[in-house]
Amino acid sequence: MNTPEELICSLDSPSFHPKLIYAFKATLDGKGNIHSHSHTQLMYIYSGSGIYYIDGNSYAVEAGDAIVINPDLEHGNVLCGNDDTFTSVILGFDLCLSDPAMNHFTLPDNNPIIRTTAAFRATLMKETNTILYEHNNRLPGKCAVIDACLTQIVIALYREIYRSEQPLVPYGFEHYDRKYLVSQIQNYLLTHYDEKITLDELAQIMYLSPVYISKIFKEVTREAPINYLIKIRLEKAKELLTPDNANSIKEIARQVGYEDVYHFSKLFKKYYGTSPLNYKKQA
Repeated sequence: MNTPEELICSLDSPSFHPKLIYAFKATLDGKGNIHSHSHTQLMYIYSGSGIYYIDGNSYAVEAGDAIVINPDLEHGNVLCGNDDTFTSVILGFDLCLSDPAMNHFTLPDNNPIIRTTAAFRATLMKETNTILYEHNNRLPGKCAVIDACLTQIVIALYREIYRSEQPLVPYGFEHYDRKYLVSQIQNYLLTHYDEKITLDELAQIMYLSPVYISKIFKEVTREAPINYLIKIRLEKAKELLTPDNANSIKEIARQVGYEDVYHFSKLFKKYYGTSPLNYKKQA
């Protein structure tokens, strides 16, 4: 069997060009068909919990876990109970290394379940979102972009596996991971504030559970992500509420993400002590 060092070295091989076969989101809520395939599959669980069967063994899995399924291994979800369900993103790919013996992941203790770090989750979130966007919009050069994104994911996965075999160093990496992940959430809210965003939708986009997002966001910023979004929207509204802006209050509310102008006006007065209309007149 290949050592982790040999696998890491294979990333620098000229033959290392992983190719994506499929990528999609799925909610598993019942017993799945046990099957196998000739390529590698990566499943990341971003909400829920359940039982997953791989190569004769059953594993308890939960949000934040990555499941690495090497080629030709039988696998499938075997959920127990009526309430067990999990939502995941699933990637199928070939490593495409010239040595067939290298075209699989060597896993610590042959355990296919990886308890991931926030940094890995952030990488997976970013690159998978790009893959799905490129695939759905069929833009020029999409194949090159998808290949580049998959390469980033595979390298991050190799490093995550390699990290799990190394002795733990008493340093504040997890704190750094939380700050990095929160910065990704903040950047998303800053660029998508004018769209409909709920905590559940944000969790799906970030491939994390709503509870985990709220927890780490409050730990780092001392406020809830939705409150942070409200502040962004209201600050953007203030920039638009000028006497020379001919748009109505309703239109300005819509431009910053609020379809309900009454709700927008209520929030604006709560934060600034005056209505949007009065603020516009006095600006």
